[in-house]
Amino acid sequence: MEVGQWTIAAGRTLSRENLNWSIGILSAKNRIWGKAIQSDANISPDNYGGPLIDIHGNIMGILVPLSPQGQGNEIAGAEWYDSGIGFAIPLADIMPRVKHMAEGNDLYPGLLGVSINVKDMYADPVEIGAVQPKSPAYKAGIKTGDRITAINGKPVVRHVQLRHLLGAQYAGDTVEVTIARDEQSIPVNVTLVEKLLPFEHAFLGILPMRDKSDATIRFVYPDSPAATASLKAGYVITSLNETLVESSDQLRSIISNLEPGGQVSLTFKREQATQTVNITLASLPSETPESLPAPRSEVANGNGDATRGRIEIKIPEEQNDCICYVPTTYDPTKAAGLLVWLHAPGEQDLDALLDTWKSRCSQNNLVFLAPQAANEGRWTPGESDFIRKTIDEVIKTYSIDQSRIVVHGHQGGGSMSYLVGFAHRDIVRAIIPIDAVMPARTPVRANDPLERLAVYSITPATSRLKAPISAGLKRLSDAKYPVHDRSIANPNGMIEEDQIQEMLRWLDTLDRI
Repeated sequence: MEVGQWTIAAGRTLSRENLNWSIGILSAKNRIWGKAIQSDANISPDNYGGPLIDIHGNIMGILVPLSPQGQGNEIAGAEWYDSGIGFAIPLADIMPRVKHMAEGNDLYPGLLGVSINVKDMYADPVEIGAVQPKSPAYKAGIKTGDRITAINGKPVVRHVQLRHLLGAQYAGDTVEVTIARDEQSIPVNVTLVEKLLPFEHAFLGILPMRDKSDATIRFVYPDSPAATASLKAGYVITSLNETLVESSDQLRSIISNLEPGGQVSLTFKREQATQTVNITLASLPSETPESLPAPRSEVANGNGDATRGRIEIKIPEEQNDCICYVPTTYDPTKAAGLLVWLHAPGEQDLDALLDTWKSRCSQNNLVFLAPQAANEGRWTPGESDFIRKTIDEVIKTYSIDQSRIVVHGHQGGGSMSYLVGFAHRDIVRAIIPIDAVMPARTPVRANDPLERLAVYSITPATSRLKAPISAGLKRLSDAKYPVHDRSIANPNGMIEEDQIQEMLRWLDTLDRI
């Protein structure tokens, strides 16, 4: 197969007697992480399951719904039906598996069970940030801090290469994973699986101070494992399971490899005394603290020459508008949270919106971002990428706390917040939908130890959407995502100030450990 050659997409979906087909060219190979070939022929549910053939009648592959975002269902890639992007699995990859399929078995992506420390998949090496308990990688002895250097003998230098090499593997396949640990190169055989047990974050029960280089405790949750062990604000955690803890981020990373119910040995320092205690980790709490101490020793003072107030953000290649509000108290030495507001369908009074958020932003060290739909009557799934671009623009200009990037929306904007949150798991840490159903096409990937994502759902008690909202939240809870389900009395979705303050306190706890 060569890029540029003719392709014909055929199917019998509309009629058993008549073929429906379309013609195009082969536009790319090794797409969707090495799994598929791409054609600009019209590929849609009309011909899924049919062949992609060349002009000589040779079968090149089987037409399938696919998307780089990874949702494995019949609507994957639906947003590309009219843009000349469709996919087929190469027949050469299918033929060795025909007997397995003929016996009634489906093929599923093969999962290894690791999370990678990566900011740029095209540049960063493959260093393992977390290994999920009971996963194939865990059983094979792969550990946090190992670097993957090869898959089946093929070198892996960057994360994108790992995605490509594993992308063509299926559940049940055994692959040789070569890891670098200290000065050793260690090959291990790992059998990939269809599903991992849902990962649940373990909870120690503390909030860390945000302006300390070490793991100084800011707040201890009542009735948490930390409280049971008599930890208090001001204590400094120095080691966990004999691993030296040098920062709160490192402590969070270590606990990301553990499960609720697991026991740890924790050493902490109070004043000049050092003490070690054994602690049994718990699940994340469902309640929000009623009050919290300041996250930093010093308050923001508005120093620096950054632009503050209302700012217009324009993405050159997008027709959408966007405004941003940076409080006058913004201090670049004290990273701010980022709250992204997605409006409900209908005209927006942006001045009134900003007026309601100015004091809240100052009090909670938040930057407020309000992207606008191109059509004020509705959001479209494709605008998720525009919203991501506005977030990236703010991050490039301002000091943003990566643990407190939140997408918040009402009704259609709330549904859009789900799409944005799950499409951009690498950066979004929480979703706050109001009276909004999680869209059916939302790709709910497995809960991840490193890409932490929490949901705080707000639903009017009289909402006609109450049943589907609850069903979506159950879907998330079953996948072990931390979910807060809040009901409000106002049928219009308007939130009282005390409820907003609880929501802001919850947002302030997203860096909990």
